[in-house]
Amino acid sequence: NFTISIEKSNQVKNFFKDKIKFDFSKLIEAKKGKIEFRKSIGKTEKAINMFLEDILNNDDLIFTIYKIKCIDEATSKSGIPLFYNHIINEVILSTSIIKNAEFNIAMKFNIDDMKNIANAALLHNVKGIETKGKYTQYKPEERKKRYILENEKSYEVAECLSMNKEVIKCIKLCSNYYKGNKEVIKKGEDKATVYANVVLVADIMDEKISGLFEEPVKPWNAADYLYVLAENGELQKGYVNALVKSLKLDNLFDFYFEIERLTKMCVFKTSARPYPMLGFKSPVLFLCKDNRRNCKEYGASIKSVHVFKENSGLKPGVYGRCNLLSDKLLKFYETYYKEIKEDIILTQREKKEENNNSNI
Repeated sequence: NFTISIEKSNQVKNFFKDKIKFDFSKLIEAKKGKIEFRKSIGKTEKAINMFLEDILNNDDLIFTIYKIKCIDEATSKSGIPLFYNHIINEVILSTSIIKNAEFNIAMKFNIDDMKNIANAALLHNVKGIETKGKYTQYKPEERKKRYILENEKSYEVAECLSMNKEVIKCIKLCSNYYKGNKEVIKKGEDKATVYANVVLVADIMDEKISGLFEEPVKPWNAADYLYVLAENGELQKGYVNALVKSLKLDNLFDFYFEIERLTKMCVFKTSARPYPMLGFKSPVLFLCKDNRRNCKEYGASIKSVHVFKENSGLKPGVYGRCNLLSDKLLKFYETYYKEIKEDIILTQREKKEENNNSNI
C-alpha cells in the first residue's frame, strides 16, 4: 500500500483539469478509428463537450479523478491506467445511451441529467480503484469480488464531493446491483434508478471490451452479453437497445428485436420464453413458462424440456414447448442466416480494407 499526497493549488488544479480533458479527447478519438463506434461518436462528442467543462468546475472532483489515474498507473503491470480509462469510457458510452434514449425508451434527458450520469459514471467505482493495490496479486475472479466489495463505499466519496442526492443514490444502486440485487434496476422510474440503468449498461459493456478482469472481447460480443443479461431479466432491454443502436451492430439489434417480437405474439402475452438464452442465435425453441396446457399451441405431445438452471426468465423445472413460436423462430433463422452471413463477410472486407489503408 502507498499514499499519494497532492498539494492543491490553482496551478496544479488547472494542470490536472487539462490532462483529464485531454484524456477524454484521446479516448473519443480512439473510438473514431473503430468501425463499431463511428456511427454516432461525433454526436456523442458534441454532447460531452456541452457538460464536461461544467462537471470539471468542481475542484475536488478534479483532484479525485487525477488521484485515480495516478493510483491506476502505479498499480498496473503494463503502466496503462485501464480502470481510469474505463471510467471515461463509461461517460462516453452513457452519453451515447442518453442520445438514443428518446427513440428506444421514450425518455428525454436534459443537460442536468447528463451531468449527473457523468458524475455517477466517474465515481461509482472510485473506492475499488483507489484500493486496487490491495488485491492486484489475486486471480481475476477474486479481484473482481474485492473490487465490488470496496465499491460499497464509493458513495461516501460522492457525499464528500457534495454530489446531489440522485447521484449518490445512483452509486448506491450500482453497488447493490453488483452485490447481487438485480431488482434495483426495476423499481420505479425515479431519476436515480434511471441513472443507474444507464451507468450499469455502460459499465458492463466497457468492462468486457477493456478486459478489466478477463480477456478483452470485441464490442459485438460485449453487446451480445448485454442482451443475454437483458433476456434473463438482469438489465433493462431498452437501455441496451439504446446503446447498441448507437453502434454499428445492426444485425445484433435486429436479431434480438425479432426475439422480442415473437415473444409478444404469445396469446397470453407473457408466457413464451426463448430457450436457451445464452447469446446470439442460441435459442432454438420457445417454452411456455406458465405451462398453459389449455393453449392450442402448447406442445403437450412433444417431450417436455427440463431446465436445470434459471435461464431466460425460466426457473428450474419442466416446461412444454410453444409450437407456434418455435416454428416461427426456425423459419426466421432459415431466412435471416443468409443475410447475417453476407453482412459478416462485408464487415470483414471493410476491416481488411481499413487495415490496408492504415498501413499505407
